[in-house]
Amino acid sequence: SMNRVRSRKAIILADFSEKTSNPFVASVAQREQLAQRLHSTGSFALVPDADNLFIVGSDRIGALYGVYSLLQMLGVRWYAPGDLGEVIQASAGLRVPGRTIIEEPKFLTRGFLAWEDRGNRDFYLWMARNRLNLWTIAEPDRALLKQLGIHLSAGIDWTFARYLNPDTYMHDHPDWYGLVNGKRQGFKEAVGTNFCTSNPAAVQQFIQNVVADLSTGEWRLADLLELSPLDNGKWCECENCRRLGPPPERMMRLVMQVRDALEDARRKGIIHHQVDVAFEMYHESLTPPSNPQWTADDYQHLGSGFCPIGRCFIHSLDDPNCTEYNSEYWTLLQTWKKELEKYHAQFGLIEYYYVSTTKSLPMIHRRVMAHDIPLYYRNGVRHFQSLHVSTRLPGPKRLTDYLMAQLLWNPGADTDQLFSEYLSDFYGTAADDARRFYDRLEFAMSSVQQWKHYRGEHGGQCLTKLINRDAAVLFDNEHFKLEEYHPAKNAGVSLGESVRALKECRTIMDRLRTQDLPGEVKQRLAEDDRNLRYAENTVNLYYYMVQAMMARRQQNLEEARRFYGLTVPFAQGLREETEIVQTSSSHANAKDGLDASLVENAYEELGKQLGMISKRVATVSDVLTVGSSSGAEP
Repeated sequence: SMNRVRSRKAIILADFSEKTSNPFVASVAQREQLAQRLHSTGSFALVPDADNLFIVGSDRIGALYGVYSLLQMLGVRWYAPGDLGEVIQASAGLRVPGRTIIEEPKFLTRGFLAWEDRGNRDFYLWMARNRLNLWTIAEPDRALLKQLGIHLSAGIDWTFARYLNPDTYMHDHPDWYGLVNGKRQGFKEAVGTNFCTSNPAAVQQFIQNVVADLSTGEWRLADLLELSPLDNGKWCECENCRRLGPPPERMMRLVMQVRDALEDARRKGIIHHQVDVAFEMYHESLTPPSNPQWTADDYQHLGSGFCPIGRCFIHSLDDPNCTEYNSEYWTLLQTWKKELEKYHAQFGLIEYYYVSTTKSLPMIHRRVMAHDIPLYYRNGVRHFQSLHVSTRLPGPKRLTDYLMAQLLWNPGADTDQLFSEYLSDFYGTAADDARRFYDRLEFAMSSVQQWKHYRGEHGGQCLTKLINRDAAVLFDNEHFKLEEYHPAKNAGVSLGESVRALKECRTIMDRLRTQDLPGEVKQRLAEDDRNLRYAENTVNLYYYMVQAMMARRQQNLEEARRFYGLTVPFAQGLREETEIVQTSSSHANAKDGLDASLVENAYEELGKQLGMISKRVATVSDVLTVGSSSGAEP
């Protein structure tokens, strides 16, 4: 129930970070047993009392979240960063709760895995208002993030290079580095061979540098150290390392050593605040160790990050019909859950809604998220990060980010209601058309993993890699075909279906752009339209290019040239897209949309082979002949 605010005299803010001297707050807290009920960081209570409303947080951030919650009750929404993303609902009234409301976060970590200074004030405010609480320590204005309750993460793939850089140590200590094929090898940034984790001196130096950095160095404000081996790195083959076991056991052993050292430094007053340690279950360390070297019975400050990087987004993670992609991840997740529960270690997950190869294409994961995030929670996951979020020009991706935030606070949130509210608030009278647009866009983009990223943990090839290899078979799995195909298991979305769904999106968008709508709605649609065009150009390039390749392989050069001709306007459109592809992490960015397609060189080589591009200057602008575009539309 809600009461009109005119009867209230005051809104009183308080939190339990310090003992209150206000007798009214103390009375309300005792009556409502708030000290016992507000036990999670960021939790809060809204308590109506006589003519006042008390907003009481478990800590300062809980009080901040309580204020944001009250504003939401009053009809304020923050769907995206900046003024354009803020909505005050037309039906909003000045009402406050008529009964005590207590909320606490279900996921303790809710945010984004990042490592570069690429955020902005609007983005951070949007995060805090939607109660997201993790970003990178690379942000220079760390005071702002702390003020907003956003924790600072440090580390991931570059941790080894930061603390045991071969440029610094390898000349004098070659034995600290990985032995491969009888030769000690270093690494560069996040690529190469992992250091020799069985070498006591190497580990000691690594840990010494970690402790120094987290106590007095650049990362002294870090709340979370994320330890990860090198990205797809090799592992030391020396006899001592072999005796430690396979990579998961070696990485776990190192993580334990770092964790124990940080706990010891905190007890001695060298480090003055709690720094949690998290390890990534990623590729070669994704399989749980068979003989983990747990050194204690309780690991409340040890976290983890389960990384299903090769998953499918057509299906939920536990869908038994997704045997080509998700089944192995679901089995591994359940195995890790049991292992971590034994030692009270924190279970975390890193989700790849925007895996780097997708290059900021407009993915919407509403249906998968509505199933998967509650599934993760039921299976013990309490820490959640998403990779490669766009910090500007999100377009329709704003719905994915907004729903993620709501589900991480409360996995029981009604996503259908949230979606309907978003459409009504953001698009007004165009909400019905916008709903159809989002539904078709979500369907069209759901097979993006099959276009641009590898399959599962065994390196199955995606379309772009097969194109670049000039493979004889371009559609080599059940999930993904040129045209519609529905097997009993592993049914996916074909390339042709994506093309046709995006054509529907274009029809809807063109209709919406001609309507007499408020200025802010037109601006939102303009951003959506730009993201849609990037998606259209990408998918149509693939669709016609693969048909040109197939025709060429069949020696039908006339047909191959016709299909290649149909690609030209899409390739040119991709060349012109230079902003959306610069909104994510550096290695998830591209110089332009054609570069982001991941087939630029193969595309131009095909054009040369077909006599469509000058062999002297292999660029799209040098197209000599454009085939007839009168061919059948998909």
